[in-house]
Amino acid sequence: DREVRMKTSTDRILTTHVGSMPRPESIKALLRSRMAGQPVDEGQLSTLVAEAVADAVRRQARAGIDVVSDGEMSKTSFLAYTDERLAGFVPIPADDPAIPSSNAGGSWARRIDTRREWRAFRDYYEDYLPRAMPPSARPTVCRGPIAYRGQALLQRDLEVFTRALQGVTVHEAFVPA
Repeated sequence: DREVRMKTSTDRILTTHVGSMPRPESIKALLRSRMAGQPVDEGQLSTLVAEAVADAVRRQARAGIDVVSDGEMSKTSFLAYTDERLAGFVPIPADDPAIPSSNAGGSWARRIDTRREWRAFRDYYEDYLPRAMPPSARPTVCRGPIAYRGQALLQRDLEVFTRALQGVTVHEAFVPA
């Protein structure tokens, strides 16, 4: 076992960010297709993701970010990528009335009622949310033991990120999870 220590500085505040970076439309289109159950050229997706991760790393370094990430380019969203990596969850139809209104895969029409701000400005959010943030995953429910099954996907993410970091000077790097 190796002790992992977070990089610190006594001279200045080290910078980083959290969350996804904007994905290129070419990647978003393929991820939406896969989510809809349509066949996707996985080789093309892998190539586009590798290019986007390399670009994201370069842009973060150029902007002066000290602790960079892969930008989550290979993931449908921060909340939904676990669907591919955890066993025990099964998809259910998006219109299933049993879906909790807060479920990230559920319809915005129902999710708007889960937040005070969204209810207060309903007209705006009814227009904005479905357009700006379409569902990034089908709704799922837990129907079995939860187990990690994403070793191959994680390994691929780490290999792509490691290649993207070559030749770039940053203090530290991380993969959001």
